[in-house]
Amino acid sequence: MKSTQFLAAGAAVVAFSFAGCMGGGWGGGFSMPPTPVETTTAKVQAVEDRFETIGSIEADEAVTVVAEMGGTITRIPYGEGGSVGKGELLAQIDDREFKAALDRAIALRDQAQTSFDRVKTIVEQNAGSQQAFDDAQAALRVAEANVAFAKAQHDKTRITAPFAGTVGARKVSPGEFVQPGTPITELARLEQLRVAFSVPERYLADLYINAPVRIMTTAFPDMEIMGAVMVVEPQVDMRTRNVGIVARIDNAEGKLRPGMSANIAVTLRSGLRR
Repeated sequence: MKSTQFLAAGAAVVAFSFAGCMGGGWGGGFSMPPTPVETTTAKVQAVEDRFETIGSIEADEAVTVVAEMGGTITRIPYGEGGSVGKGELLAQIDDREFKAALDRAIALRDQAQTSFDRVKTIVEQNAGSQQAFDDAQAALRVAEANVAFAKAQHDKTRITAPFAGTVGARKVSPGEFVQPGTPITELARLEQLRVAFSVPERYLADLYINAPVRIMTTAFPDMEIMGAVMVVEPQVDMRTRNVGIVARIDNAEGKLRPGMSANIAVTLRSGLRR
C-alpha cells in the first residue's frame, strides 16, 4: 500500500514539473519563440533578354583613294593622319598636257558656236539650206562633247577626297609616275562606326531594327558605348546557320578604330514583369 502511494506521489511531481515547463501553473515557465517571417512588396520592373557575342568594328565609310589616270605626281598637299573635307585635294598629277587639250577643245567649241550662229541667221533669212543648219548644229554638239571630255580628263589630274574623313599615310611621293589604279592613301570616316557580328538563327524572331546594343573593347575596358541595330541581313548563312547583324555607334571622341574587336551585348526583347 505504501509503495503504491509513493509511486502515485512521484508521478504527480513529474506531471507538475512538465506542466511548469510548458507555461502552466505558477512560478512562470518556458514558451517557444515565434517563427521569423520576411515580407516584401511586389514591384513591376523591366526585364531584358540579351545575347552576347564578339564582333568587329568597321568604318562607316572607307575607301582606298587611287589615281584614275597615269601621270607624274607634282604635289601631295594633305597632312598624313589628319582630317580632310569633301573635295579637298590629296594629290596633283602633272596637268599641262590635259590643260592644253582642254583649251584646244574650248577654242574649237567657240569656233563651232560662231559658225552655227552665222548659219542659223542665214537660214532664218531664207538664204540658206536646212542641211547647212543641221550640219552646223551637229558640229557644235560634237565640239561641246569634246570640251566635256577634255574637262573630265583634266579634272582627273586632281585626286580629291570623295567625302570628309581621316586620311592615312601617303603611298606615293612627288615626282613619282603613277598608273591608273595606283593607291594614293586610305580615307575613312570615323565619327560614326559600324559593328558587324552574327547571331544564331534561333534568335532571328527576337531581333529588330534599332534594338539597343552595348559595345565594349579590350583597348578601352572602362568605356561602354551604346548603339543600335541598323541592318539584319535578309539571308541566314547555310554553313553556320547564323544571321549577320550590323549596328551603328557614335565615335565622337575618336578613340575607336576600324578593325578593332568588340564585345557586344544586343537586347533581343524587353518588357515589364512582376
